[in-house]
Amino acid sequence: MLLSEFGDQLQIAVENKHYGDLSPLSLGFETCKPGKFFGPAIREYYLIHFIYKGNGVFENPRGCFPVSQGQAFLIRPGETCKYTADVKDPWVYGWLGFEGQLAKRFDSAPDVFTFEPRIVDQLLYAADMKSGTEEYLTGILFMLTSRLTAAEEKRNPIKQVTDFIDANFMHDIKVENIADMLHLNRKYLVRIFRRKTGLSIKEYLTDKRLREAKKFLSEGFGVSETAAMTGYGDSFNFSKAFKKKYGDPPKKYIK
Repeated sequence: MLLSEFGDQLQIAVENKHYGDLSPLSLGFETCKPGKFFGPAIREYYLIHFIYKGNGVFENPRGCFPVSQGQAFLIRPGETCKYTADVKDPWVYGWLGFEGQLAKRFDSAPDVFTFEPRIVDQLLYAADMKSGTEEYLTGILFMLTSRLTAAEEKRNPIKQVTDFIDANFMHDIKVENIADMLHLNRKYLVRIFRRKTGLSIKEYLTDKRLREAKKFLSEGFGVSETAAMTGYGDSFNFSKAFKKKYGDPPKKYIK
């Protein structure tokens, strides 16, 4: 079957064979009309939507995420979610629902992630199968589990934030921009960062800037130069922050 062969919606009958590790439950495709939405609703199983074309917005308890072609969004059981097709460029997606003991590994996966283009062909192929559909879909789920959970093991949002600040402290940095970059809700990111480090993201940024400023001053740079090199808009704000942290004005530290 080709992507162009289904109309507005196509649902495939999937038998729940109650496989212990991963068991597919539903498979379908839809060409959404502009602005069409589903939810708020709660699912009893895991559900992934793969965006083949177009754009839309996915909402869950952690935030509101724009999703576009080549990305997928993950719905976890028990979470209230809503998703809405873009008004100008509504999405075309396929979905795959599943359960099982290994499905819990998806709890640590990103809410929105990029998928390999071949999954489009694999799901369409499964929809056209006369037998063995459930086994074929289970294979796809095992592949997704392997790739997503392996990626998540390497993904440490706290380290991503500190590494980004350490490399970019001289620029204008906003917490909102960092959260968007990591595809995380701002409040959620701020909360877990403070829990892990004991500091807010802004406090970490300020501390990094002032530690670097101390080094620059000791190397002979002036107050204005140091303020510019550490991301401060003007010397006054820099001097005020520096004295608050170290108790002395920055001029005292100039070599």
